[in-house]
Amino acid sequence: KLLQSKGFSPKEWIYLKCSSKLGWMNATVELELYFAEGDVCTSMESYSPRNELEALNSIVWLTDVSLSTCTHLHTNILQGLRLTILDLISDFGDKNGVNEVVKKNHSCDQEECLIESGESNGAMTQLKIAYIEGADQGAIARKDLKVGDVALEIPVSIIISEELLHETDMYGVLKEIDGISSETILLLWSMKEKYK
Repeated sequence: KLLQSKGFSPKEWIYLKCSSKLGWMNATVELELYFAEGDVCTSMESYSPRNELEALNSIVWLTDVSLSTCTHLHTNILQGLRLTILDLISDFGDKNGVNEVVKKNHSCDQEECLIESGESNGAMTQLKIAYIEGADQGAIARKDLKVGDVALEIPVSIIISEELLHETDMYGVLKEIDGISSETILLLWSMKEKYK
């Protein structure tokens, strides 16, 4: 149906097939149900931005797999389909940008302080904390990220771990407490460090 809406004639059918991933049949059937017309389901029952992106991304994935095994005759059609789907994803992103769903009236001061503390100790991030409509608190990109960009980099030296606690003066005292878990020791040490 998508090919027909983009001007391809019905005799140019190409079946996207893939057996390299378990559940590929379910993914294909879900795509067909999602984009199906008629009484299969009403548009509001199955529509959500997440479903839309997952469906479009699944088509790109199936197209990529099919491109790796198709005949030369079908290559141009599959490449055209792939570009069309990528355009749809881009248009969807433009229409449903993050700015519309980020709640402006929520403060994230404590989280921003944590990020600043991490950055002053060597962490690097391309993310910021925000309250997102329908998802509560989360992280969003500060700028457009490309595939392969590093969104968050934390040096091993600032990761709080049980091994780090063994090197502190507080560990000797805390390990004497009967039945105390390592998680509780980490929590107590973190609380002490916060007020240091």
